[in-house]
Amino acid sequence: MVLVRFYFVRFLLLFLVCCSTVLRGQQKSSDSSFYREDQFYLGISMVFLTSSTLEFEPSGLSRHFQWGVIRDFPLSTKGTWAAAVGAGMGFDRYTTNLKRIEDKGLSTYTFQQNDQKNSFFITQSALELPITLRWRNSIASDYAFWRVYGGVSLQWFYLVKGKNDENKVNLKNDFETFGATAHMSIGYNTWNFYVGYSLTPLFSEAAQANSSVPLDMVPLTIGLIFYIL
Repeated sequence: MVLVRFYFVRFLLLFLVCCSTVLRGQQKSSDSSFYREDQFYLGISMVFLTSSTLEFEPSGLSRHFQWGVIRDFPLSTKGTWAAAVGAGMGFDRYTTNLKRIEDKGLSTYTFQQNDQKNSFFITQSALELPITLRWRNSIASDYAFWRVYGGVSLQWFYLVKGKNDENKVNLKNDFETFGATAHMSIGYNTWNFYVGYSLTPLFSEAAQANSSVPLDMVPLTIGLIFYIL
């Protein structure tokens, strides 16, 4: 796993360097109707954890941060439609009323009682591969335009940690290693509204099987994403 992570990070860094070179050299000639909209992106959002379990309560503010680069592949000569693939990183912090108990190497989860005030913090760090279908009303010489982008981000969660009081614990075995999030962004120029919804469960099958309460939390992400040419 360490070796896989090492080569994955090297690939990501190489991809980012190549994309930054492409961004500097991408064609923006007004004489051609065929052009690319390669971009850097930066997103800041709030996260709403949804659950069918009545005892579950998000406590405090959960948040999401993302950044990366996108490579554009036009599907029409006017550039109205395009596909895109990118590489980036995502960071999530969830605040919940969960309580984690570990006994003889096995972890289980329950909910804190009303008289317990300590929140359980969960942080995730992921390498992401966003794949999108893009519509925009741009032209080769105009960088300000309306856009609607939608697609899926594939994720590798290389780091998952938890904190309750001053106790920190590695939660990598409790959570799924790979995930996918459906997302859509709508906006004009740099400012864009962003919404994302996880298509995969947060917790691993082993953690769900050992838990004394249902672990069916699904993140709904709502915020802003900025595209920079």
